[in-house]
Amino acid sequence: MAKRSSSFKLIIMIVVAVALFMGLALGEDYARGFITRWQNRGAAATAATAVGKTIEKYNQTLVKAYEQEKPSLLSPVATERQITDVRLYMTYDKVEKKRKMSVELKSLLIDKIKKKGAKATALTTETWVYNFKDLNTGKESGRAVESYRVTYNLKKTGGLWLVDSLKAKKI
Repeated sequence: MAKRSSSFKLIIMIVVAVALFMGLALGEDYARGFITRWQNRGAAATAATAVGKTIEKYNQTLVKAYEQEKPSLLSPVATERQITDVRLYMTYDKVEKKRKMSVELKSLLIDKIKKKGAKATALTTETWVYNFKDLNTGKESGRAVESYRVTYNLKKTGGLWLVDSLKAKKI
C-alpha cells in the first residue's frame, strides 16, 4: 500500500507541475480547465466526461453553424428546442440588425457538472469574440469580446447527451 500511495503522490505532483507550467505558458484559464478535466476523473467521471465533451462539441459546432448559417449542424449535439433558439438568434441578426455574425470561442472552462438520471446541468465560464458584417455593404461593422457564466441543461437521448437549453449571463 505504501508503494501505491507514493506513486499516487508522484502523479499528483506531476499534474500540479504541468498545471503550473500551463498557467505560465498558456494562461490561467487553460491551466484551470486542465485541472478541472483532471478532477473529473472521479466516481462520476464517465458521465461528467461525456457531458463535458458534448458541451465542447456543441460550442465547436456552434462556430461552424454561424459560419455556414446552418443551425441544423447542431443536431448531433443539441435538441430541436436548442437548435430553434440558435435559428432565432441568427434570424434576428440577419433580419433586424441587417448583419451577419461570426463567432469564435476564446476560452471554455467547465466549472461544474451535475448529473441526475437522464438529465445533467453544467456551469461554464466562456469568452467569445463576435465579428459583425453589414449585409448591405459587406464590410466589417463591429467586433465584441464578451465573457459569460453559462448554465447548460442537457438530456440523454438515445444514449447521447444533447444540449436542451442554456442560459448565459455576462460577467
